[in-house]
Amino acid sequence: MYLELDIYYDPDRIGSEFDSVASKRFRLFSKEICLYDLLMGFWERSANEAMTQFIAGSGKQGDILELGTGTGHLLSLLAEHFSQSKIASVDYSEKMIEVATQYLLRNNPQTHIISGCQHYESSTCIDPHVKFIHCNCFDLPNGKQKYDLIVSSFLFDIQTPPKLNKLLAECACLIKNEGSIFIAVLDDAICHSYMKWFSRNYFLLTNRIYKFCYRSELLRRISQQFFSGYYTHCRPVNIEQYIENIPDIKISRRTVSSIKILGIPFLPVKIVEVVKV
Repeated sequence: MYLELDIYYDPDRIGSEFDSVASKRFRLFSKEICLYDLLMGFWERSANEAMTQFIAGSGKQGDILELGTGTGHLLSLLAEHFSQSKIASVDYSEKMIEVATQYLLRNNPQTHIISGCQHYESSTCIDPHVKFIHCNCFDLPNGKQKYDLIVSSFLFDIQTPPKLNKLLAECACLIKNEGSIFIAVLDDAICHSYMKWFSRNYFLLTNRIYKFCYRSELLRRISQQFFSGYYTHCRPVNIEQYIENIPDIKISRRTVSSIKILGIPFLPVKIVEVVKV
């Protein structure tokens, strides 16, 4: 049994917190970046790139649902690698969607972005199509639509345990029979990982440091004071244990990656492919 950190934040206010940290912009050399990317987004990129390669390695194609748009880095990679797919990308923060839209237009200028907040139907897709949906991931419009791929990066590990179970069950309902769910989270099951001895013990140490910081009321207050009310929301979870509790789905593949700071691996990341039984 894994003892997980209790979340410190109010889940009903998380949308406004992400709005705030995405609204704050800085100019770095010739580029304008949002505060969230400065604090978290850039460090997640190596894991998002590993996840994209992991998804591509499945050989599966088709309509994609991304849960948790964030600032759009993973979405941009998906639009590039799955250029014939229709992609619906969901986020609870309107400002995050604005940042992601700008990022996508800069890095994938050939992408056609569809406006509006309802799902769309199309029998053909020549250029990559992206639809942003501003809503709670538990309250998707046209919830009966099914997808070939569901992708989520660092969303499941900000959920309370009951909501994490609910989100997994929702994904199981939304995926087609031959489809796959791809999930990346901070990993709290390092002892059972396939890492070598040094890597496993190094990440056990960095996880302990992260958990200490996560619990620190002083660090949280300092961060929220200087960073537009933001303090990290993700916490390490044992995603495989949660998946085992959901009927009709199982893990078919797994791999490990990391959050990197200045190019140095700091926190372990578990990436899994989940399929219907």
